[in-house]
Amino acid sequence: MAVWSLTTMLTVAFSYKVAVVMRFLVLQVAVWTMTIATVLGGFYAFFLHREVEGDKVIKRQGYNG
Repeated sequence: MAVWSLTTMLTVAFSYKVAVVMRFLVLQVAVWTMTIATVLGGFYAFFLHREVEGDKVIKRQGYNG
């Protein structure tokens, strides 16, 4: 959870800096849209996605949840 939180904060900080220098509102919205997609995609990949083989869910190595 800590790694995802830190990378999310870094992504948001970088996106803020990029959005500030964009001249047009459409470009600012595009930057924030990509940021949201990246953060939500990372959350899904780290916490929600499970590999499925047939009818069985495959547990990842080192993960006991």
